[in-house]
Amino acid sequence: MLIFDYAYNSLRQTYIVPLSDYQTKYSSLRKNNIKTAIMNADFSSFMYDSNSKEIILSFTADKLLPALLGDIWLCYIRSELQCESAKQIYSLQPDFCPNWSIVSDYYGSFFDASALLRLTMRGNIFLDAQTMATLKKSANAFLGFEINIDQNCVYYIEKEASTVDRYSLHLHSSKHQTHETVWIETGKIIRNMRNESHQKSDELTVLNCIISCLDTLGDTFPSQLRNTVNYQLLYGLNAVDKKILPSNVFSMSSKWLDPVLENSIKKKSPDALKIAVFKSYALYIHILTYNLISEYLDMRGIGFGIMSALNKHRELKLSKPSAIYTYR
Repeated sequence: MLIFDYAYNSLRQTYIVPLSDYQTKYSSLRKNNIKTAIMNADFSSFMYDSNSKEIILSFTADKLLPALLGDIWLCYIRSELQCESAKQIYSLQPDFCPNWSIVSDYYGSFFDASALLRLTMRGNIFLDAQTMATLKKSANAFLGFEINIDQNCVYYIEKEASTVDRYSLHLHSSKHQTHETVWIETGKIIRNMRNESHQKSDELTVLNCIISCLDTLGDTFPSQLRNTVNYQLLYGLNAVDKKILPSNVFSMSSKWLDPVLENSIKKKSPDALKIAVFKSYALYIHILTYNLISEYLDMRGIGFGIMSALNKHRELKLSKPSAIYTYR
């Protein structure tokens, strides 16, 4: 079953190929990311769309895309550390708490989704007081009026049609908090992939099943599940009584996608089924994200010190992500 086909190749061509012309080394990750790019932008090109409430900043490709890669690597590192730690605990502690397992797996999948957003040239960002002050001051100076913007923002990046090597970053306030924003934007990527996919393909079947689950449970259901399992005290009893089991997202079984493909989830389905659907969805996002990262690394042919830095102080060494395209 070819689960990544035409829509996947469209993502690869649209986003990964342009990114592959640039690199960001591990040694520069602390200073080369989207937030620092915004702070160091040329505000003489500052624009504001009063209809969409978007701040629009123009960058040369060699300034913006390495900063975006910086954010991609920051998310990837958090994902990789979270996932590998979970795998080690799964293998050593068969009776560990299901509540902890689900919550820990959630954060691994959250960072996967965060990386996926940036791999497709969009993301969420929390503006600190200094960044907000810079944006408001620049708007006042170049536009002649004040703008309102919240600390929780989303952005997307698009190539400027009128120039060869310039990209615009569109920034606007988010209506949601960080975790909800990440899952809502991830849902948009999945739906866009469905629009790009070929009819009667395995890829489209998988995407339709995922979207059906999201339509039933809501795009933010991974975050809601995490909150329920983590904070509601009765879920400790559910763990003791074996009504919920560890999610073990990153211990891939041969039937990992079946809970989504069966498409039997309901709003009032048992928690165990919701956890199974979460595992399938989280693994799909994990594999999609790591596939795109693997494609980028293959195009560049080098790793910019990312893997060697990750392994420098580790006894169990990590390896470069490998791509998976088929299921069973």
